[in-house]
Amino acid sequence: MTEYKAPNVLRLSLESDPRSLHPGLSGDRRSQIVQVMLFDTLMRMGPEGTLENALAERVEVLDEGRRFVFHLRDAQWSNGLPIEAKDFVHAWQMVINPESDSAFGYAFYPIKNARLIKESRMPLDSMGVRAVDARTLEVELEYSAPYFLRLTANPIYAPICRAADLANKRWHLGEGSGFVCSGPFMLRRLRAGNSIHLERNPQYWDAASVQIDAIQISIIPEVLTSLASFEAGELDFCGEPLSELPLAALPSLQERGLASSLPMGGLYWYEFNTRIFPFNNKKFRQALAAALDRKAFVQHILHDSTEPAISIVPRSFDLAPERSLDQVQLAHGLLQDALAEMGITAEELPPIQLSYGMGERHRVFAQAVQQQWREVLGLPVSLDASDPSVFLDKLFSGQFQIAGSYWYSWFDDPIYNMQIYRQASDRMNSSGWQDENYTRLLALSDKEPDVEKRWNYLRQAEALIMEAVPVTPVFEVSYKYLQRPELQGVFISDLGQIDFRYAYYGSSSNSRTGMPADAPSSR
Repeated sequence: MTEYKAPNVLRLSLESDPRSLHPGLSGDRRSQIVQVMLFDTLMRMGPEGTLENALAERVEVLDEGRRFVFHLRDAQWSNGLPIEAKDFVHAWQMVINPESDSAFGYAFYPIKNARLIKESRMPLDSMGVRAVDARTLEVELEYSAPYFLRLTANPIYAPICRAADLANKRWHLGEGSGFVCSGPFMLRRLRAGNSIHLERNPQYWDAASVQIDAIQISIIPEVLTSLASFEAGELDFCGEPLSELPLAALPSLQERGLASSLPMGGLYWYEFNTRIFPFNNKKFRQALAAALDRKAFVQHILHDSTEPAISIVPRSFDLAPERSLDQVQLAHGLLQDALAEMGITAEELPPIQLSYGMGERHRVFAQAVQQQWREVLGLPVSLDASDPSVFLDKLFSGQFQIAGSYWYSWFDDPIYNMQIYRQASDRMNSSGWQDENYTRLLALSDKEPDVEKRWNYLRQAEALIMEAVPVTPVFEVSYKYLQRPELQGVFISDLGQIDFRYAYYGSSSNSRTGMPADAPSSR
């Protein structure tokens, strides 16, 4: 590698443009990486991995966890206007508005009436959130949700400047003074397909703790080019979650001690479109799921200690029982049962297509699955690669048969992964699957105050959905990345959210946060 001298500009790369910089319109990982730089939230994950106050200076938890009162600190938008409670109300109502383009209304369903509003069954102003005064926000929940505070640390819960949004609904597409934000950095330049330039936000309430002057994000679609840029000293961080490291390069990078690895609360899975034939047949889905050799997938493709997945809930949540990963021998029998139920032969099956977003890993994963299904089941499968944004549109509109994607939890509770399959009508439920008993068990878990009883409902629901197979998980996610030794203060949470607000250039660090003993602490 070339000799490197770190300026006070952080240089990063993404494989493609963020889907949106508006925190309420896009919840994909790539968009949220940049949103965290631009927008603050009520709570946040601190550099020690604990939940701490952000825009909320103080929080009252009332009525046995069903009511929250957030007392906002004295903070300003990047345009100098005060951040007020009405900005939160405006932002949250925008997400659950039935006419909104946002697909992430489900994140607000713990709040009173939010689901009914999203389903056009109640008026928007009946949402359980109100501005008591300029700096007091009151939130009423449908039920006591032990994860709610952690959820408010996600960018989807960030406020947007009400005045700016009412004046110009396209504010989030602009740059400079037209883009109004609340986080440690502000948008200075946005060149689609090329770069994003951020500068330190002097209006940020915690600006004294921000040491980086600017962040330069290059859009580099090819992972080999991104790695070469890092090795040439042109990037300070390379790898997940911003981009991916080339799979073929991982063994060498790990042997040389250059690649760091962190387990995350995420999964890679394949969803089946249960609305269409033959994926509306459970036995057929079970056959496809059983034919996947997850151990071989991890050992021969990922080249690391990543865990094969046994559930739609990561092992770290300690919900699912250990399941046998040796199911391949059952796959052929399940396929024969499925064909008998459908009254057709294998030759009469329609063409099968596997869709995924462009990227080296998605492509390699899809090719491996294609080969396994051909060898185990004798089924030919075609591959359909799309630009990531186009791929998401296909998922949301149901224009696919089988789709491979990453899924990350936004808070440390099994309900996050499980709730997206609660209703077929939910936009995030790409599979279109719904089961009355599954929905009932989740509803019981929502309202159950006893932890063990609640866990029992969730275990029953987990067993039900794993048997129904609207989605089949393949492996649990670990981040692999390269980081300049000079770059310190980068925090990656246990759920995979990366935060550069405390980044700086120094000489020593601890393992996860990169924070030395004398680094500025968050408040």
